[in-house]
Amino acid sequence: MKGSAALAHLRLLCRLGLAAEAVLPAFLAAVRRQVHCDSAAFFWVGPDLGIVQIFAERMLAPAVTRRYFEEFYAGSHSDFRRRLHALAQSDDGIGEQESAQLPAGYWQGVLAQLGAQRIVHVAVRRGVQPLGQMSLYRSAGKPLARNEREFLAASARYLAQLLQAPVGAAPATAPYAFDDSGQGTLLLADAQGQVLDASPRGYALLAQASGCPIDPHTVRGELARRGQALLAPLVAARAAPTPAGEPDPAPPTTVVDNAWGQFQLRAYAAGADCGILIERREYRLVRLAAALGALQLSAQQREVAAALARGLSKAEVAAALGVSLNTAAYHVKQLYQRLDVHGREAMVRRVLAAAAPTR
Repeated sequence: MKGSAALAHLRLLCRLGLAAEAVLPAFLAAVRRQVHCDSAAFFWVGPDLGIVQIFAERMLAPAVTRRYFEEFYAGSHSDFRRRLHALAQSDDGIGEQESAQLPAGYWQGVLAQLGAQRIVHVAVRRGVQPLGQMSLYRSAGKPLARNEREFLAASARYLAQLLQAPVGAAPATAPYAFDDSGQGTLLLADAQGQVLDASPRGYALLAQASGCPIDPHTVRGELARRGQALLAPLVAARAAPTPAGEPDPAPPTTVVDNAWGQFQLRAYAAGADCGILIERREYRLVRLAAALGALQLSAQQREVAAALARGLSKAEVAAALGVSLNTAAYHVKQLYQRLDVHGREAMVRRVLAAAAPTR
C-alpha cells in the first residue's frame, strides 16, 4: 500500500468514534506493515509519564513483564520516563536503538524475547506533552528510511488526535456490532479459576477481558486477581454435575463487551482442571474501515461510508466532514450509486462483502 493510502486508512481508523483500545490493534498492524517491522506495541502514559496501560502485538510473558518493571523500567540506562521525555522534545519525536546499545541484562532478559535487533520509539504527543509511546521492533538492523520516518511522524499525529477525541457511540446500524478478529487462545485454570497455564497472548486477552490495565502496579498481583474473578464463575458452572439421564449441557459461556471489543469465554473439561477458550471480537467498524480500502472509493467517500455505518444522520455527516447539509446529501447519494445500494445497512453489507483478509 502506498504511503498516502496507508495514512488515509489510519486517519479513517482514528475517526470512527471508537476508543483507542478498539482501534489500536488494527492501527499498529497497518503501521507495522508500512515500515516493515515484525511487531509493535503502544504504551499509554499518565501526567508523570509513567506507563498506565500496554497493548502489544507480541505480549511478553507475565514473569518477563514483571522483571522489566522491577529491574529496568526506572533503571539508570533504560529509564522509560526519561527517554520518553527526551523523545517528546525532539523535532520529529522518533528515536532508534540497536540491541548493542542496550544494557546486556535488559536485552537478554526482556527484549530478546521479541527477536528485535532494532527498536523504533515514537512519542505520541500533544505539543511536547507525551500521551504515549509507539514502539516498533525490527529483526533486521536497518535504520529507518526518510519516508518511513515521515510516515511514522504523521501516524503519531493521527494517534494523538484519537487519544484526545471523545468516544462516540458503538455502531448501531450493522446487523451485528462485532466480527471475529482471529485472536483467540486456550487457558488452563484450576478449580478456583486461577490460571495454571497460558500463552502470553492468553494472559493479555484475559487482562483486556477483565478490564484490568497492565502497569507497574497491577503486575504484582492485581492482574491475576481480576482474571481469576472473571474465570471462577465459569469454572464453577463447568464443575456443576449434570442430572442423570440428561445430555451434557453446552459449555458455560461468558460474554464481555468493553472498549477493547467483545470477549467470549467458554469453559471445557480438562481432566481435574478446566480449559477456557477466550476469543476477542473486534468492532465491526474497524473491519469496515479495512474493507473500504479494497473498494475504488475516494477518501471522502470512505469517510462518508464510515460515518453512515456509525449511525450518523446526514446532518451529523455534514458536521463531521465540515460541509453543508446539501453537500453531505450529495456525497451520500454518490456513495450509494457507486456501490449500487439503497440505504446504509445495504451499504455496510456491500462493503463487508468486498473485504479482503487483513491478517
